[in-house]
Amino acid sequence: ALPLLRQAARMRGSGSPPPGGGDSQLADALGLLSDTPETLVFVGQALVEQGRSPDAIAPLRRAAALDPTAPMAPYWLAQAYRKAGDRQREQETLAALRALDPVLAARLPSR
Repeated sequence: ALPLLRQAARMRGSGSPPPGGGDSQLADALGLLSDTPETLVFVGQALVEQGRSPDAIAPLRRAAALDPTAPMAPYWLAQAYRKAGDRQREQETLAALRALDPVLAARLPSR
């Protein structure tokens, strides 16, 4: 499932639709993946990197709820909020990330 998700993400990011329609293929790949924090962070990160930050927020919030001690969910969630223009939630998420991993929080690009 991960290779299919990666392929769908690459094709979606390049602007050329995968055979059979990119969104349906991506949705099918996502449906096969388990609902683990790691998988959800992977999906959220891919969406942020594709410029689909609003779509990344739900899986990243779910990942953070499933494992509140893992810093990668708030790391990518802060970026998703920033790119989606939600400054307040970005700051709240950054505060949570700083409490978990101040070094990782410092790696986030400044506004």
